Amino acid sequence: MNFFRRLMTTMGAATVAAGLLTAPTLSLAAPETLAVALPGDFPGLDPSKDTSPLGFNYRLNVFDALTELQRDGSMRGRLAESWEPSADLTQWTFKLRKNVVFHDGSPFTADDVVFTTQRVLADNATPVRTFIKLVKSVEKVDDHTVKFTLIQPYGIFYRQISYLNIMSKTYFEKVGDQGYATKPVGTGAYKFVEWVKDDRMVLEAFDKSWRGALPIKKATFRPIPSEASRASALLSGEVDLVPALPPSLMTQLKSSDELNVDIAPGFRVIFAAFNPNKPPLDNPMIREAIDRGIDRQAITDKLLRGLGKPTG
Repeated sequence: MNFFRRLMTTMGAATVAAGLLTAPTLSLAAPETLAVALPGDFPGLDPSKDTSPLGFNYRLNVFDALTELQRDGSMRGRLAESWEPSADLTQWTFKLRKNVVFHDGSPFTADDVVFTTQRVLADNATPVRTFIKLVKSVEKVDDHTVKFTLIQPYGIFYRQISYLNIMSKTYFEKVGDQGYATKPVGTGAYKFVEWVKDDRMVLEAFDKSWRGALPIKKATFRPIPSEASRASALLSGEVDLVPALPPSLMTQLKSSDELNVDIAPGFRVIFAAFNPNKPPLDNPMIREAIDRGIDRQAITDKLLRGLGKPTG
C-alpha cells in the first residue's frame, strides 16, 4: 500500500481529508482499506451536538446535509436536489433526493428533515443551532419536499443548512438519544462500525448509498496527537493518509519517493483580533499602525513555507 500513502496539506486547514473518502481522486489505483491519522479523537457520535473540525471527518462520511460547500466556495445539493427561496427570502423550499435510505434500511423523507431541524432548534446548548437559529418553522410539504420559514430574510440560508446533518426519525424513535449516540445511522457514503475511544473509529462503505459503489470499502481513523508521530506513521506505512500536517514537516515528507503529497487551497483564515474597547487599542491610529507593521508576505514565506496566501 506504500504507493498510495498520501499527505494532504491545505494551508493549515484541519478537515479537508474527510471528503477524500468519497472523492473521485481516490478511484485511481485506490486500495480497498484506508488508515487515516488525525490529531485527536472525535468528541462524540451525535451529529446534532458537534461542529468541531475533528468531528467533521466523521460527520461528512456517515451523514448527509441538504447542501454541501465545494472547494471553490460554491454550493451543491446533497440530500436536496434543488432549492428555491421566496421573493422576500423568508421561505426556502427544498426538493429532496428520492430513493435514499439510511444505514438501517429506513427510507429518507421530509419527516427526517423536519425531525432533525426541530430537535436541533429545541437544544439551546448545541452549537449546530447557531447555523439554523433563524428558522421559525419547518414543514413537510410532501415526502420529498420541505419548507423552512425564517424569522427574517436570509439570502444564504442554503449555505447555513449545510451544517445540519440529517438523522433518521424512525431509527431515533427506536433507540433514543443514547442509542443514537452509541450506534448512529445516517445516509452517508460510509456506515458506522465501531468506535474505541482514543484508539480507533472504523467505517465501512454503505452498499446502498445513493452515490453508487465506492473504491474504498473500509476506513479506520486513528487519533495520533503528535504531529511528528503522525508523520512517522505515514512514512512507516502504519497509516495511508494524514491530513494537514504543518508546513515545517513538508520538506521532509515531500522528499520521500514513497509519498504522494497533495497541496490544495483550504478555507482556514489565520487572523489577529483586536479589542477596540480598551486602550491602547481603542485608538484607531494604534490599530492601523499595528496593521501596517505586520509583514504578511514574510509570515507566508517563512512560517507557512509558502503554503498560504495573504488575504488582507
